Formats: sequence, C-alpha cells, structure tokens
Amino acid sequence: MKRLIAALAAVFLISAPAFALTYEEYLQLKRYFPGFASADQKLTQAYNEAEKVMDKSEFEALRESQRDWIAGQRDVRAEIFIRDDYSIADAYTRVTFERAESILARIREIQNRAVDDAGIDDIAGEYAISESGLYMRVSLMIRDEALFEVSFAGRGSRMVLYGHIKPGDKTASFSDDLDEQAVLTFQDNDTISVIGNEAFKVAFDPDGTYKRNNQ
Repeated sequence: MKRLIAALAAVFLISAPAFALTYEEYLQLKRYFPGFASADQKLTQAYNEAEKVMDKSEFEALRESQRDWIAGQRDVRAEIFIRDDYSIADAYTRVTFERAESILARIREIQNRAVDDAGIDDIAGEYAISESGLYMRVSLMIRDEALFEVSFAGRGSRMVLYGHIKPGDKTASFSDDLDEQAVLTFQDNDTISVIGNEAFKVAFDPDGTYKRNNQ
C-alpha cells in the first residue's frame, strides 16, 4: 500500500497544479482504501436510485453532469482538500461522499414532490378487503433504497414490497428480491386498487379494491 500511496503522490506532484485521477488509480483506491470504496458504493447506489425516480430528461441531465464530474470536477474539488493536507485517498473519499449526498438531496426533492402530488400523507394507513380478511398497510418510507414500503398481512403470512412513485403518477409497481410484485393505484384518499403478479399470488391473492380501515 505504501508503494501505491507513493505512486499516486508522485503522479499528483508531476501533474500539479491540476490533479487528475486515472481509471487505474480509481480502481486502486477502491481496492486498497475501504473508506473510498464505501463512498463509491454510496455514489453508485444514489445514481441508480436517481434513475428510478427521475423522469427521462432529468436523469439524462444528471448523466451528463456525472460525466463532467468524473472528467474534471471531481479532481478540482479533490485538489482543494489535498492542498489542505488531506491524503489523496481521504480527499477523493470526501469528494465522492459529497457527490453522493448531492444526488440523494435531489432525489429527496423529487420524492417530496411525489408525496405532495399523490397525496400520500393522506393515503398512508391501513386498508382491507373485508370479505378476504386481507389487510394492507401502506407506509411512507423516504430513504435511499426505496420511496415507499407496502406490507401485506393475512392468511398467516406477511410480505413487504418496495416501490417508487414519480411526481404526478398515482400508479406504481412494488416488488421484492424474489420477484413478487404488485401494482398499486391510489384512486383517492380512501381507496387503493391492487393487482399482483403470479409469483405474488403464491402467498396472497391481492387483487381487488381496498378501503381504508378507520378503526
């Protein structure tokens, strides 16, 4: 690792005052510095999450911005920290975390707009189809991995699915890692319709219109 640090330092000294992280050096940072690897993973997750919640034009703008960031903006920002006595690894770790947080902040803005447009604050609650005894819980979950969590409970089983709602769209698909999936449509503040795929119906038969349980 000492050789890696020395090699990176030499590269940056030679290229001063403009630092430039090559792809090979980026891979080395990922391999040998856990902090940087964690920051890079967070950035990748944020970027992938953005693709799920942004519309096409908005994500394309982010894609171009990300290319510019990798091509030079990342290095310019890292140089500031390196000249302030940060190690190269620490500088790029901090810059990468900053980039991830900026994308996540944008995602939260979109998520909050989606919540407002869909009226989820009013919709969140417990719904049921009385004749089946199957209850559905809709909970608002704004976090990095998923916007909404939907829990199904009935027939002695419970299943949790995750999905996203884009601004202005009241229909969304929810799924889990095993490909169980349900499509929910928020019809109004008291009614939600559900259609499940065949994998989901192995555990539940969720299709139908659910009314809010006011008890």
